[in-house]
Amino acid sequence: MRIGKLAGAIISLLIMSVYVYYYQKWIKNLPYSFQLTCFFFLGIFLHFLRKIEAGTTAELLFFEKSTNYFWSDGFCLVPSLFPALHNIGIYLLWNLKKETYEELQLFNPNIKIEHTHFRDQRLPEYKIKTDASLLSMTIYRIFANLGNWFFSIDRSHPELVYQRIGFKIILLAVIYGFIANSWINLPFNQQKKTSHIVYAQLDDGTIQPPLPNKEMFEEDVVKKYTDLDGFRFLHYQKTINGKKPFVLVDSPVCLIIPAGKRLAFESKKPPKLVINMTRNAEYVAKEQYASLLGKILSKTYNFTANMFANKPVQFGYPETKAWKYAQTFWDKIDFEGYAVVATAKDLEDIPDGVTGGFICF
Repeated sequence: MRIGKLAGAIISLLIMSVYVYYYQKWIKNLPYSFQLTCFFFLGIFLHFLRKIEAGTTAELLFFEKSTNYFWSDGFCLVPSLFPALHNIGIYLLWNLKKETYEELQLFNPNIKIEHTHFRDQRLPEYKIKTDASLLSMTIYRIFANLGNWFFSIDRSHPELVYQRIGFKIILLAVIYGFIANSWINLPFNQQKKTSHIVYAQLDDGTIQPPLPNKEMFEEDVVKKYTDLDGFRFLHYQKTINGKKPFVLVDSPVCLIIPAGKRLAFESKKPPKLVINMTRNAEYVAKEQYASLLGKILSKTYNFTANMFANKPVQFGYPETKAWKYAQTFWDKIDFEGYAVVATAKDLEDIPDGVTGGFICF
């Protein structure tokens, strides 16, 4: 089956989106979830990236069968299922077979080989005396080998160079996800057993509002308010095109968000109370306050997007911080074209059958 470079890139991106979707779903409640997802995407992207040397071509293979179709030189994305199998020579879907050339090597008569030990006599010998135990030396050697593997680039198979770098990036992202999930979920699981509703009190002077009934958590097609015990609640508004609803907060109000839903809002004042929401707020920081990681990810995204976009793309400096942090540094959030995004916990993570959360200002 023949495909061109453009079709290959599109199919590859579709396959990548599956990996990225499930990874983002797994770490969506973690700190820096957006940045971490971008980091994971970079690893996946490198898994599919191949390079055809200048002035050469490569034949396109489909399930390792010849198609008699050739791709020109340059970088390209080659769609394949389970790229990790490439290390054992299994290519599901497409692959590239590059032209082979015989390389001329200079004859070096100065190489002396000791035939009794089969080693090159030009290599230096070192004798080291140490008081370390065999166990400590073994542990040191294991960590040294791991460090050498991680920071070195194996060029034994040139077609797998980018994939191997991508695998290391993916490994780091997955390890962070496991550690962070274990660390975060422990206290939250304990809290669910002892409390009826999870309150994140941001302002000690705020009176806790009453809990809305289940009908108030249902989505409405029009803007709708409900007054309850002195508090005004704004219902979650359903959107036609599937985008996140947006709310401009200009008065005291509690924003209702059904379980698992996301809401974008803009407010000059920070929230006073956050109930049954994921632990972090997503926002764009002003440039002078953005973290180094946020700046790197933003510039990388803009550079990559502008390579394929018909018009200039400019993305801000994304941050994912705990609500308490966001409240304290609210003036550092960039609202010029951006909004804060809040996500309600999934239904199974909310105790006592409550069907959503809300944010009060």
